[in-house]
Amino acid sequence: MTGLTQGRTREISSAKTRGIFLKFCGGLSLVCALLASLSIVADEPPPVKPVKQPAPAAAGSAANLDPEPASGATNADALEESDAAKDDPEPEPDPKLREKLKTSIKKVASEQTYDLRYKLKPGEEIRWKVQHLVTHETSIKETRQTAKSRSLSTKVWKIRRIDEQGRYVLEYSVDDVDMWQHVSGRPEVTYNSRNDDTPPREYASVANMVGVPLALVTIDLHGAVIDKTYPTQGASPSIAELALPLPAQPVKLNAHWHWPEELNLKMEDNRVLRVRLRHVYTLKSVDKNVATIGIRTDVLTPMDDPKVHGRLLERLKKGTAKFDLESGRFTFVQLDLDETVVGFAGGDSLLEYRARFVEEIVVGPSPPAAESRRAAARVEPGVSSRKQK
Repeated sequence: MTGLTQGRTREISSAKTRGIFLKFCGGLSLVCALLASLSIVADEPPPVKPVKQPAPAAAGSAANLDPEPASGATNADALEESDAAKDDPEPEPDPKLREKLKTSIKKVASEQTYDLRYKLKPGEEIRWKVQHLVTHETSIKETRQTAKSRSLSTKVWKIRRIDEQGRYVLEYSVDDVDMWQHVSGRPEVTYNSRNDDTPPREYASVANMVGVPLALVTIDLHGAVIDKTYPTQGASPSIAELALPLPAQPVKLNAHWHWPEELNLKMEDNRVLRVRLRHVYTLKSVDKNVATIGIRTDVLTPMDDPKVHGRLLERLKKGTAKFDLESGRFTFVQLDLDETVVGFAGGDSLLEYRARFVEEIVVGPSPPAAESRRAAARVEPGVSSRKQK
């Protein structure tokens, strides 16, 4: 009984000792945690424990170089499989998905509208190089004649001002010309306004129109001519020469707009024939802010007489134009015509007409001589003025 009591006493004493030890360890852990937090607050880096480096592998062993290959495979096989995976081509996209994407893009493009309008500034001067080539061949019975001509010129728009309604008042002129013509059986005729002081008789009227205002025009944002005067005698450029028309409203691709024209043709028997034309414009495409516009002329008056058809050839248009949406002006125009008229001068006659007209925008000031002539001849729009010979 005494032994049991002593053993029980020792167990209680041992338990108390263990409890005291555990409380001591817990307090020590709390102190260490507090010290660690104080170390972090003080921005002191924690101590770095040394890392025990593994022992180097024995010579000839690959255990520390490559992972263990699968059973029955070698590292060389694994490398070959990896290279083969890299060389595999990208999977082809689904053709149906690609076709749907193209269709969606076309649909979005077809629904988009474009606002084509002129954007001009007061005092601005815009110049275009113009080239016109014509070959006119006629056959009457056994007589054949060929007439060829070439003209190079510089067309100028000087923006005078913008009126209170936002319309442009501009001055139209030609800075210089370089002319050439040849008719079979006759000598060639040439004239260059920059080099020749006296023009030949065939180009005398042309020389009087170089460097002076040919027209003073008021147009709206879409090229509609509101007012025009011709201050130089003999000058009467058509509206289409002054400004190509643009649609009055924003348009989608393949939209059409037109400009009507009426001509009074005086025939050989002194009859005056009225012919109605319609110049049609089509928005073909828009790429990088440049619109491509198709141009053609429809003859609305029935044409049964080849003589009338032959007289109309110079007024017909067929080609394309480039319009810069950002700068608001035409940068390029090309018109080509290739027509044959049978019977233009009777039953045994043939007319072949081929022409090309090219107009391309250029950058640079006017020649001083042309600018001084224009300045001396300027008049305000609406004031009648004619240059006297």
